[in-house]
Amino acid sequence: MSIRAHRALQFGIRYGIGFAVLGAFHVLIRRPTASGLGWAGFLLLVPAASFVVLGGMVFALAYAFPPPGDELTFPNAGRVIWPLVGLLVLGTIALVIFKR
Repeated sequence: MSIRAHRALQFGIRYGIGFAVLGAFHVLIRRPTASGLGWAGFLLLVPAASFVVLGGMVFALAYAFPPPGDELTFPNAGRVIWPLVGLLVLGTIALVIFKR
């Protein structure tokens, strides 16, 4: 495994675990009831899905745009990452508004 892939994997795992913890807190706070999975199913499914999806996104971005040296900044973040985050936020807002 190359150094670039190894560092990207470290970033993906580190941030994937953080997103999984946030997903578990979300399930504990919301306590979903209107589902066939039940509360325990969501307690396992949401953190696992958060780890896989969001950790995978961090891995892909860290591999495509490797941070220089020991810094935690992404080069070209202003041209690629922030517009992507903006589109995701706008998409979420649109889903919330048009769901009614």
